[in-house]
Amino acid sequence: GRRLKEAVLETSVRMGFEKNVVLWSLRVNASDSDLCPTSPDVEVSLLLAGLVRKLKALPWVFDYPFDPRNFTALVVPAGLIFQDKSSAALAGFAVAASSSSTHCSAPVYTAHTNGTGSAQVYLRLEPNTSINGSGCSGSMGLAMVVGDRIDQIQSELADVRDAFQPLWHEARDAWQERWKSAFVPPEDRQDALKLAGTRFSGSLPMLETGNTKLRRLYYTSCLTLLSLMRWTPALTSQACPVTQTAAGNYCEFRFNADLPTSPVLYTEIGGAGQFYWDTSFHALLSAMLDPAGMRNQTLAVLRANIDKTNWIDLMTMEPGGQRYSFNDYTVFETVQAVASLDPSFLGEPTPQGTVADALRALATKWRALRMEGHPCTADYGGDRNDFLEAVPTYIHAVPALQAANVFMLRAAAQLASTTSEDAQQMHEEADCIAKSLFENQFDEGGFWCSLYPAVEGVKNECVPVRTCIDLLTIARSLRSHEFEVGGLGVSGPRPNPAERMTSFARRELMTPTWLRALSREGEPAYVDRPDHGTTGAYPAWPAGVAEALAVLDGNWSGALRYLEAIGSDAGVASHGPFGQASELEVPNATDPAHAGGAFKTARGATRFLADAGGAFAEVIVRSVFGYDPSAALTGSLPGPAHNSWDDLFYRPQQPRSNLHATLRNVRLPGGKAHVTIETHPGQGLVLKRQ
Repeated sequence: GRRLKEAVLETSVRMGFEKNVVLWSLRVNASDSDLCPTSPDVEVSLLLAGLVRKLKALPWVFDYPFDPRNFTALVVPAGLIFQDKSSAALAGFAVAASSSSTHCSAPVYTAHTNGTGSAQVYLRLEPNTSINGSGCSGSMGLAMVVGDRIDQIQSELADVRDAFQPLWHEARDAWQERWKSAFVPPEDRQDALKLAGTRFSGSLPMLETGNTKLRRLYYTSCLTLLSLMRWTPALTSQACPVTQTAAGNYCEFRFNADLPTSPVLYTEIGGAGQFYWDTSFHALLSAMLDPAGMRNQTLAVLRANIDKTNWIDLMTMEPGGQRYSFNDYTVFETVQAVASLDPSFLGEPTPQGTVADALRALATKWRALRMEGHPCTADYGGDRNDFLEAVPTYIHAVPALQAANVFMLRAAAQLASTTSEDAQQMHEEADCIAKSLFENQFDEGGFWCSLYPAVEGVKNECVPVRTCIDLLTIARSLRSHEFEVGGLGVSGPRPNPAERMTSFARRELMTPTWLRALSREGEPAYVDRPDHGTTGAYPAWPAGVAEALAVLDGNWSGALRYLEAIGSDAGVASHGPFGQASELEVPNATDPAHAGGAFKTARGATRFLADAGGAFAEVIVRSVFGYDPSAALTGSLPGPAHNSWDDLFYRPQQPRSNLHATLRNVRLPGGKAHVTIETHPGQGLVLKRQ
């Protein structure tokens, strides 16, 4: 037969709504003035492979079954099945008519000896004048199901093949309803929303504003979280629904990217792991969306030995990984967020006693890490992989963790169950740590230095590390004391520490639409890791820097401009859900102003989707709209009087620049009431009970 002169294949993919199926629509568009008017039947040949493996658990790093020769292809009446030689896993494919008007011949399936297979069909192309005036087009469907029993796979393939069109439309409509339901409190969901929202025990706040850039950033951040929700029954029996840390593609992975001798692994990274640190960046948001799931997941973390692990496997609820020095602080923040909306959570049993006891234990662990000669400084050791991994000098008494200890001590001291004697000691320790931090570890350039222990009589060395981590963590942890009027961060000769910190951020880290996690001005001057190095940033870092700007500047104009830039057409938010890193277009530029835009990357050890992208929505709720109930956590609910709400908000009297926006369905502590928060140009926050 004659070949088409020109043809384009368009594909669309949808995941079946809570069904064990992935659906593709394949459309052939042709431009052929001779053949198209005759409605030709064209042969379409598909080369298929089903590389699916069944594991008892999904560790963070695991071998990806990428070689088809590890599988056996089988032709069955309903389609084509691929059987894994190393497990009971099966993957099945079936070709289907995509609509009732599609003219598609019965497929012919072939199993190949190399573990692949093929399907051939004849597809009729009907005249379509929208294609160059004399074109033609036709479409067909393809479905894939997975399982571990051949009879189950055959049955599901037959069902999907015969009902492809309604399943295709359901996959669009039902997931859209699920998205809508995430922003409606459970008690207000009706009909389809009620059915679609059964997985959420709470809801996310709804943002209304004419500021299209901020709106895009907020909802893209929420979409990032929702795209990583796990619906599989095995993963939701303990905590439903839960968010995995990341998802992505097969990659080339070198753990220590700057070390040429570090072994290269060809592997998959992500699995069903949920990192403690990553969870903390969206803990309040997730506790609003699914308080039941976050409660269970957080209790599982508190039962784990977090001194030897840094993530929890959502399939088994068992911990895994390695020690991470930020564990104490980030687990503390997550526990706080959950308890701030449900104070009864503080009384749940844990290996330390109650959840409140666990918070006090986390807050005081620094006491066992005191650095000799510096009684108010904690030394977390010299293994860089316990910190930022890619920055070899960021070790020992890193500034961010000193500030984190101040934060935890003050928060634990205000718990109602903390004795007055213990609370007084915690406050004294917190003040001492903060004073030592500013006196010994602050650099006039606006960045901070990591204090190393004295060696053989040599005085302690303080090594500057120009990272965004210290900036954003110190601003967040010390914002209610050291960066308020009279505090260490805003006192003394001008420019004061807060002003120097913001100058450093703008001078060396912030790009027009993104961030450089590590400055190119210091040592190391170049670290080719787009999440923590000089070539880009992890999504939680620019979110945290925006929050830091508001704390340190004392106003919201700079922070909002930065958030709007990220949410603009030129910003990373326009690329869809956030990944583990976005890389700068000109990574070698010394001046971040000349680093160009940024793009989402999955190269190296970075995942294409990452829950840390939820940090933008968290910061918008927690800081732009000021709702930070963790700051008022004592174990008791706030009183019914309107003025008792002020303790739940950060700087409620401070205008949010010229922003006009409304945040609805904001869940109050106790879960029985919601408020609406409004911002108006030149005014403070306006709170209204719903």
